Amino acid sequence: MRPIVAAVVLAALALAACGKGGSGGSKINQASLAKAKALVAAPQPLADVRPKLVAALGEPTSTDGENLIWAGVSGDECRYMRLVVSNGTVNGTTGGMANAMVADEFAKCAAMAGRK
Repeated sequence: MRPIVAAVVLAALALAACGKGGSGGSKINQASLAKAKALVAAPQPLADVRPKLVAALGEPTSTDGENLIWAGVSGDECRYMRLVVSNGTVNGTTGGMANAMVADEFAKCAAMAGRK
């Protein structure tokens, strides 16, 4: 196999494996969270938004009051998105990434992903 073809094949395999094998939803990675955030236009009813996000990311990994949270851990990174909900209306999203080098932030994110 030519070196450039081999590099492209390896890159495609690495992208396909993104988010797999970690805790939380296997669909949760940087690209999937960016796409999911694009599905949210606030304000709108939770009943309209939730099915789209479940299709994109799977069921939420945790909740915080009315807020729904999707989080996933892959290696030493944890990514999350919080759907901000009040009285059944989506008001936007928050989210981010935590690295294992910042232990307390990583632990909070990992807990949202269901990792102990």
